[in-house]
Amino acid sequence: MKLINLVKNELIKIFHKPGIYVVFLITVGLSILSVVLNKYLTIDTINGIQVSVEVDINDYNKEDPIEMENYVADQSQYEFEKVTDKYKYSSPEYYYLDSRLYDVIYCINRSKYVEKNEKQQHECESEYEILIANADNFDYKKILAEEKAELVKELERIGENANQNDIDFVKNQMLVLDYRVDNDFPKTYSASSIELDNYPSLYREYYSMDQNDKNYNNKNDLILKKEKEKEFFETKYKIEHNMYKTDYNNNLRSNVLYKVQSTDLMVLVAIILITGSIVAEEFNKGTIKQLLVRPYKRSQILTSKLIAALITFFLFFVAYMIVDAIIVGIGLGGFKELLDPVISYNFNKGIVEEHNILIYCLLSFLAILPKYLIIMSFVFMVSVIFTSTSVSMASGYFLMIAASIISSFTSVKAVNYLPFTCWDFTDYLFGGISHNPYGGLYSSLIVVLITLIGINLISYIIFSKKNIKNQ
Repeated sequence: MKLINLVKNELIKIFHKPGIYVVFLITVGLSILSVVLNKYLTIDTINGIQVSVEVDINDYNKEDPIEMENYVADQSQYEFEKVTDKYKYSSPEYYYLDSRLYDVIYCINRSKYVEKNEKQQHECESEYEILIANADNFDYKKILAEEKAELVKELERIGENANQNDIDFVKNQMLVLDYRVDNDFPKTYSASSIELDNYPSLYREYYSMDQNDKNYNNKNDLILKKEKEKEFFETKYKIEHNMYKTDYNNNLRSNVLYKVQSTDLMVLVAIILITGSIVAEEFNKGTIKQLLVRPYKRSQILTSKLIAALITFFLFFVAYMIVDAIIVGIGLGGFKELLDPVISYNFNKGIVEEHNILIYCLLSFLAILPKYLIIMSFVFMVSVIFTSTSVSMASGYFLMIAASIISSFTSVKAVNYLPFTCWDFTDYLFGGISHNPYGGLYSSLIVVLITLIGINLISYIIFSKKNIKNQ
């Protein structure tokens, strides 16, 4: 009961501080700003800005072959951008022209200015007119049908005696084209469209790999194999369950998952603010004496502050995720994507599983939680030692910078057993393998536990022996 009362008092103190609300409002403001920028400064808007400028042939030496090659390249780029400027980057028309038009324009200009080949120039000009006509009256199903006809010819050309992998590659290209037609999903530069187009290559890569994990003596090779395995089966599952009807990777659901799985800067700022001041301010204001004369043990006082800081962190995190999801949902025009399942490949079972988004977010949060806890505990310890809010908060930012630098030296074996390289368990979800070349799940758990116990033990020992007479 004493501990509960202490925790309640600490929470009242925290929520009477304006700083936590300022940080939250800044966080909300940044979320709104991000939505606005994504809406009005999209890649489509950027595409409308002309990158190249029109060139003058008189600025080039017509007698120098290299100069004329440069002119052809520069002029072709300008003409390409001028033609495609009226199409949005995200449109299927732009994708269609982007993969074909520049080469045709280049052919026209090179035939005209370098090779001086009128026949070839006219042939390229005819092809150019066809491309423009197709883009102006775009029928993506007709384009896909033409591509499939070419693949049928290629399949006939390579014959039945060809390598089975090559045959499967062509057949999977045809499968992707059929999927696009059946599901009204034209080719674009969206993440989902690109992912779908990668399926034939993923299929070939996966089935060309050794399926026995024990034969991979090099962990880096095994990690690469596991990544390809996961990517292949998840893409295959999305195709089989018609999940590419919309941009599966660019919606509210994907934004929520990214925020939960990544270490958000504003959440870290809130953590550092809470834990950096919860002890130090008692000493700075002199209220620590009033607290210690009460019938509470020092260990109870410190425990109550830790628990209050944890509760505040969880409340801040949940509130931030909910408000951010609402803001992004309004910006993207709906929340229905949150009803879609999250899929993940289970390495232990060798199957793709569907997860409720709340369950998946909870698991992802638990996987990243050790990082937050270690940062909290470290800042808390510094606050106890130095009884200075500014020093303890600065130590938190220093720890984040140091962790980022040290984690880049994973080639050094000792670095892989530091908490900075072990505190994120996301890779281990659903039987995955860590990118840590030396450590594993159990060694990472041991490192995290030892770190948390060690840091908090130091805090309790120092606080129990702290002389407050001069405070």
